[in-house]
Amino acid sequence: MVHKQEDGFVWLPRDPIFYYKILVNGTDITDDIIDLKLTRQSTEGIGFCDITTTQTLEIKEEIKVFIDTESINTSSTSQLRFIGNVSEFNDAERAKVKAYEKSSTMLDITVTESYTETDPAEIIKDLVDNYLSNFTYDNVDNTNQTVNISWSNRPIWSAFKNLCKLVNYTLYVDVDNDIHFFERGSITNQEEAVVARDNMLEMRGIGNTTSEIKNRIIVYGKSESGLPIVATAEDTDSISNIGIKEKIIKDNNISNETTAQERANAELQLYKDPVEKGTAKCSLLPNLSPGELIWVSYPSLNLQARYEVYKYTHNLPQETTKVYLREPQSIPKILRQQKESDLRLEEITNPFKLDYSFNIDFEDTSKIETLTDTEIDSGYLQLESGKSTGTMVSATQTLDDEISIVQLKYSGDNLENANFYVSATAGVNDFSSGDEINRNEQVSLISGDHLKVKVELNDSSSRLDGVAVLYK
Repeated sequence: MVHKQEDGFVWLPRDPIFYYKILVNGTDITDDIIDLKLTRQSTEGIGFCDITTTQTLEIKEEIKVFIDTESINTSSTSQLRFIGNVSEFNDAERAKVKAYEKSSTMLDITVTESYTETDPAEIIKDLVDNYLSNFTYDNVDNTNQTVNISWSNRPIWSAFKNLCKLVNYTLYVDVDNDIHFFERGSITNQEEAVVARDNMLEMRGIGNTTSEIKNRIIVYGKSESGLPIVATAEDTDSISNIGIKEKIIKDNNISNETTAQERANAELQLYKDPVEKGTAKCSLLPNLSPGELIWVSYPSLNLQARYEVYKYTHNLPQETTKVYLREPQSIPKILRQQKESDLRLEEITNPFKLDYSFNIDFEDTSKIETLTDTEIDSGYLQLESGKSTGTMVSATQTLDDEISIVQLKYSGDNLENANFYVSATAGVNDFSSGDEINRNEQVSLISGDHLKVKVELNDSSSRLDGVAVLYK
């Protein structure tokens, strides 16, 4: 039986009268709705709306859902609970469609960025300024923490999720395309509540659950000499009560016993106690926002406390809301640091955000035009025996459009004395010293649409495995 009490909550019952309207491209189809499920969630996913109607809807049509306790005014966004576009439909039944929030574009836009000692709030603002021109950040709160983080072609929504997990914040995007970023457990909804014998119709699962408990943590690392490191932390009382529930962590970035034990202790602190989770079905709660705390009052269980609403679904025309509740948690500092370390290791393979690449793999000679005093051996370009210098010139890559920005990447052994040249005007201008380019360097070329690469080897021990020219 649940026993949880917090002071300071008085619920004033309200009339259970609700108003709603559904518009498609500005046309009212409320009377044509057979079933509508509007789901919104914080951090973990994008909001969506499943609709069954008597009408046939088309891809990209705009859906607006208004819900309130007062008459609907569709000219204002104060009663707007969802805006998105039809993205999927059932081929057999075109009247069954799924629409996603406008923020779903964040799943398709990727970021390649690196930040050092920067507040996640400032990172979000910078990403919005550079990638999301239709979004704002008026409700992004500073964390007073700094992180080091890198992403390589990571969807921007995934980048936001990374930041949330690092500092224990939550994020969602409202109907005005404004991003909300705030500390978990810091905002309490003042208009909605789940109250037994009033608006609550059903409750499932609220209470302590042992399904996610881990009472023995074993951490494996590797010393600098390659030998195993092992550390264990356990809660003997929990093991006596419910048996062993292990979590195994393998992390080769842990290179000493102290770090391994700190990690084990922190993971145990996070997972050893049961977390209260559950769902409640209520009459409509139109003023909910994802990630807020909401009061739950259930006297027969001695329950009066605030829970985080990490997800909810409005159901129409049933006029109900299903809320997904969990107890707010804090993350031990050592785990935040570990998550930051993991994210900082992500390699940026395309830091200049170039659009295409021309790759030469020496397993395939079709992209090679000439070899002078060089040869291909076991997939490597190298000097012929007895030669002190030699060249490889690639075949010309004819492009659809002119380019002028390139970056060179290559792999192999003992290439310190090798020279690389890139031209976008092959056949017009010969290679010159001005075309020489250094590894990982971004350079501007004379614009052209005929791309060519030249390699000079000057060391008998040099072996070139492959070349990539990234360009736009």
